[in-house]
Parts: sequence; structure tokens; C-alpha cells
Amino acid sequence: MKNSEIPIAVPCFPRTFSEYLNVLIDAGFVLKRLEEPRPTLKMCKKHPWLQSWRDHAAIFLYVHAEKP
Repeated sequence: MKNSEIPIAVPCFPRTFSEYLNVLIDAGFVLKRLEEPRPTLKMCKKHPWLQSWRDHAAIFLYVHAEKP
């Protein structure tokens, strides 16, 4: 199989970051910190399906926002 023939999986995300974050901003919150954790190697060994998330995208979006 040639490299150009290798199938790839493209993750699909239901919303953009701006959709999540602009709702908070519009409600008067101040964004303090964002985190996009990926699964650890240990987690991927225990749960192989997590490897694609480690390779391509974060599995969660953590937002620390405060309302003044």
C-alpha cells in the first residue's frame, strides 16, 4: 500500500472554540485560562481507542472563566 492510499480518520467536532467561548464572553465572563488535555501514553495503552485523540486533537476543552 502506498502512503497516498492509507486511509485516515478526520475527527468531526460539533462546535468551534469560538461558539463555546463567545457565549461565555457575551454573558460577561472573563476568560482566565484554557487547557486542551490529551490522553497520556499510559491511558492509551490501557484504552487503545484514545490514541487517535492523543495524535490529533484534545479530548476535552477546559475553560476557567470568572464573572467580575
